[in-house]
Amino acid sequence: AYHRMGLSAELEGHNLVSVTRPLISDPFEAQELTNHVRDSLAGGSSMRLEVDAGGATVLLRTLPLGMHGVALG
Repeated sequence: AYHRMGLSAELEGHNLVSVTRPLISDPFEAQELTNHVRDSLAGGSSMRLEVDAGGATVLLRTLPLGMHGVALG
């Protein structure tokens, strides 16, 4: 899906926000993505967000990882 959005590199091992944000032409949508991913990494709630980029629409879903109430990423 990321290649359809215009990413030419591999996604594995890269920061999701740093890779995705430049692909999104709408600055408000890009900021919304940043906020939701950071919230999820901090242990916030899961969410779904549609991202439009490069003529493709991708549904991103963030799921916070945690153990015993401690955010793990």
